[in-house]
Formats: sequence, structure tokens, C-alpha cells
Amino acid sequence: MEYTPWDLRDIMEDYDNLNQILFGQKLFKELVNGLNFIHISDKLVAKIGDFGQTVIEGNTNNLPNIGTRWYKAIELLLGSTNFTKHVDLWSLGCIIFEWYRRYPIFNGLTDLEQIYQIIKVLGIPDLNDYADWAKLPDVKKISFSNIKKIYNLDSEFINIPLNVTKVVQVLLKINPLKRLSTTELLSMDYFSSNNFPEVKFNITKQYLQKRRSKKKKKERWKKIILEYKIDI
Repeated sequence: MEYTPWDLRDIMEDYDNLNQILFGQKLFKELVNGLNFIHISDKLVAKIGDFGQTVIEGNTNNLPNIGTRWYKAIELLLGSTNFTKHVDLWSLGCIIFEWYRRYPIFNGLTDLEQIYQIIKVLGIPDLNDYADWAKLPDVKKISFSNIKKIYNLDSEFINIPLNVTKVVQVLLKINPLKRLSTTELLSMDYFSSNNFPEVKFNITKQYLQKRRSKKKKKERWKKIILEYKIDI
């Protein structure tokens, strides 16, 4: 795997709004094409990023503790071991949203808080629409009656292009089977363009060192908040 000196967050914070839109379309089209290849091909010869926590679909020995909390599909947070490639689609929706809004849509400090944040925006699913909800291992351990839907997903799309909004809406679905497949995504308007202008960004070594120093400080504060249960 080739070494990359920066990550998406570095690029995101370096960009102005116009460059972010232009580069985002190119970036996410490449990402969806790569995911599509992995999802439909039995010849797994593709490189997208860190595969340290990937699993084989259909393996009954899979564990739900894969992925990064902020980008985990809700079925993983609720203990599912029978998950599918649809968890990738949820993560994709979270990443696309964050790229354009510059903050994560769900950012819980714990798995339980992450679940609460998701339900507050998307609501508790109707069992007629998602019968398997009741079968998720940890659903009965949580009192969902105390969680009310406060926000609406549409209210989060401030200053986001309409074609981006439509993509995120079809990916952030509680029911995994309701999330559009990668093949279906590629037919959407957002991914239809093949003409992308060259976009340059100026990320210096000094900038990266400064930003990563701030990141380490934030991580230390997160640990302190969790350990001492500081009310923020």
C-alpha cells in the first residue's frame, strides 16, 4: 500500500468551498467505483484504504466491533454479527456528509451515545418496514421509548448541493436493505460527471505537524472526559 502523507481531514480543512465540491465529486466517484468492484466481484484485487478491520461477508464468526464508531452502521452498534456489505454504504454516507459539512453527522463518545444520536435524527424504525430490527442482539438492552426523534435528516443539509443531499439520504437508512447499492449509486446525478477540473491544494509539512498536534490534544481530552465523566 502506498504511503499517503495526509488524510481526508487534512484536505478538507485546506479547501475552499468550490474546490471541496469539485474534488469531492471526483473522490467519491472513485471510491464508489472501488466499492462496487469489491461488492460485485469475486476477484478481490483492489486497493481503497485501510483494510485492517475488514471481514468476509457471510462469515458467521464475524464480530460487530469493526470500524470506527462515528462511521459504524447502527446494526453493528447493536451487536449484529450477521451484517453485510450494506455497512459500507452507511459509512460512505457519513463520510460524504462530513466532507461537505466539515463535521461528522453522528459523533458519540460511546457506542450508546452514538445510537442515541442516530435515533434522534432518523427515528425508531417501523417493524413493518424493518422486521429484523427486533432481532438485533442489543435492541432489547436499550429503552428506546426514552429516545425521541428531535431532528430531521433534511435539517442537516444546510448549504449542501441537492445532488449530494440525495446521495446521503439514500445511504443513511436504518434498514440496511433500503440503502442503495453501489451500482445504483453510480446511476445517480451526483456520480454522472466524468469531467473533473484539476484541483490543487497546498498542504505543507508544517501545516500537518501543527494540525496533528492539535488532534493529539483533542484525543487526550476525550479520554479525560470519559474517565472522569465530565459533563460538557
